[in-house]
Amino acid sequence: MKTPLYDAIKNYAESQNIRFHTPGHQGVFTEGLFASSKWDVTELPFSDNLLYPKHVIKEAESLAAEAYGVTGTLFVTAGATVANFIAIGTVAEYGKNFILNRNAHKSVYAGVKLFGLNPCFFNTRSDGNGFVRPAVAEDIRQMLDKTPDAAAVLITCPDYFGRVGEIEKISGLCKEYGTRLIVDQAHGPHFSFSSLLPDHASGYADITVDSAHKTLPVYTGGAYVHIQG
Repeated sequence: MKTPLYDAIKNYAESQNIRFHTPGHQGVFTEGLFASSKWDVTELPFSDNLLYPKHVIKEAESLAAEAYGVTGTLFVTAGATVANFIAIGTVAEYGKNFILNRNAHKSVYAGVKLFGLNPCFFNTRSDGNGFVRPAVAEDIRQMLDKTPDAAAVLITCPDYFGRVGEIEKISGLCKEYGTRLIVDQAHGPHFSFSSLLPDHASGYADITVDSAHKTLPVYTGGAYVHIQG
C-alpha cells in the first residue's frame, strides 16, 4: 500500500529536528492528549503544498483518484463546505441559472450566492411524514425544460437520512440536456468500498463532493472533490 503523504509526515515526526516553523507548539508534546502535535506540520519542502501540489500530496491525490475510479481528486481541509464552493465555482462560467434541491446544505446556498448564480429549485416532494424525499428525475426534467441554459444541476445524495435518489436517471437527463451534474455526497465517501452499499456518485456525476470526515477515519475536516471526465 502506497501512502506518500503519511510516510513523509511520519518520517519527519519521528526525527529529532528542532522546529523553527509554525504551528507554535513546535511538536513538543510527545505523550498524552496532545501527543499528535508532532504530526501537525505546515507546508514545508518535504510535505508539499495543498494548493499547488507537486510531489507527495499530488501523488496521494492520484492514488485517491485511482481508488475512487475518477479522473482526478482534490484534497480539501475544510470539509464539504469548501468542496461545494469549489464545485459551484467551477461550473459558474457556464451560465447564471443553477438547479438545486431545497434541502441542500447551507454551503450550497452560500456558494450560489458567492458566485452570483440564480437558484432554480426543482419540485420538493414530501414522503408524507414531513420529510423531503430524495431527488426524482422527472422533477429535474421539468426544471431543465424551463432552464435549458443551466450551469449545472446539484443534488444531495445520500440525503441526511441516508436515502439515495434516482441518480442514474438524473445523470442521463443531464447528459441529454448537455448540462453538468454535481452531487453533494458528503455522507457517502465510503460507498466505493463495499458492494453492499449504494453506487458511488462519481460513476454518474461530473463533480462529486465527499466529506471524508463524516464516515472515514480522517483528521479535522478532510474532504474530497472528485472530477470525472
